Amino acid sequence: MKPRRYRPNVGNEGASLDVRPTVVRTSDEAIAGRGGLVRAAGGPYTTTTPAPEPPRGGWTIGMFVRGAAGQLAANVARKNDGTVRVDIGDRSPLSEAALVHERSAAGWLRGKILLIPPS
Repeated sequence: MKPRRYRPNVGNEGASLDVRPTVVRTSDEAIAGRGGLVRAAGGPYTTTTPAPEPPRGGWTIGMFVRGAAGQLAANVARKNDGTVRVDIGDRSPLSEAALVHERSAAGWLRGKILLIPPS
């Protein structure tokens, strides 16, 4: 399986992406307008509004996350007091996300993967 290439929602970089994330609220027109950035077999995913189907036979993923600050704080407390152990299998710069996906697809990585954004 070929790893998907993820890029944040910045600028027009040509139709070279497999996945186009949208993590801020926007309109269907704005999401559809970014379709030229995604390869014919790729598609967008969104954490906000449902994305329209790509015009070139790709795919669309809608993902929803519940904002639960109290639950997150409780999980952090469990981790900090040793009740829960987090298995960090790899730490890599965000710029190496494609390489991380390749290594994962090849079975070389286990546990949670941290992608560290530039500071």
